[in-house]
Amino acid sequence: MYGFLNIQEDFSVGKWLALLNKTLENIKNQNKIAILVGGTGLYIQAAIRGISPIPKIKNEIKKEGRLLINEIGISRFKKFLEKLDPEYIKLNNDVQRLLRSYNVYYSTGKTLTEWHKMPNQGAVNRRIFSILLSSDRSNIYKKCDERFDLMISNGGLMEAKKIWQYNLDRNISPLKSLGLRRLLEYFDGHLTLEEAIRITKRDTRHYVKRQITWFKHNFNSNIIINL
Repeated sequence: MYGFLNIQEDFSVGKWLALLNKTLENIKNQNKIAILVGGTGLYIQAAIRGISPIPKIKNEIKKEGRLLINEIGISRFKKFLEKLDPEYIKLNNDVQRLLRSYNVYYSTGKTLTEWHKMPNQGAVNRRIFSILLSSDRSNIYKKCDERFDLMISNGGLMEAKKIWQYNLDRNISPLKSLGLRRLLEYFDGHLTLEEAIRITKRDTRHYVKRQITWFKHNFNSNIIINL
């Protein structure tokens, strides 16, 4: 499930789950065993446990949320949301989750905390055998650095430039992804290429650290393989 989506197309874990279940059914009909590889904790957890049945968010609400946070700033925006859903906001500080809280409440009339207390849906209806591949953190950092250098040398820089030339809204999620965000800042003239690469590698290490913590506390594996 790579390379099938336009970068400007709205996407979500809910849409991914629907596509995943359809793909798994196709594999089952061929009498084959599906191997799901990856990825972020959010998507793994969604596949195993499902997600809250939150309806589709209205586009006009999303625009209102972005305008409001730009107008009053993150700090005031967070305080505003604390009055609506203190339980959720206390544990979530980043901009994307603050906007998600705003969007859900004003689209549905219910807070994220209320939705999260409802039964989940969309989990893969399969018997799952999970394998966790583990390695020394310094080795993971080294592999990530090498991978990004390889991406740059194999055309990643030119691909980022093509995206930059579209002059897209920088608030869309794909443009905030690791690597691309800093390369766009390089093409903007705000960073040198060396700075963009160095900062991306730093950001990736921070991401790796968070992922290791998530897997340690949230992923129940049948087998752990140390590489």
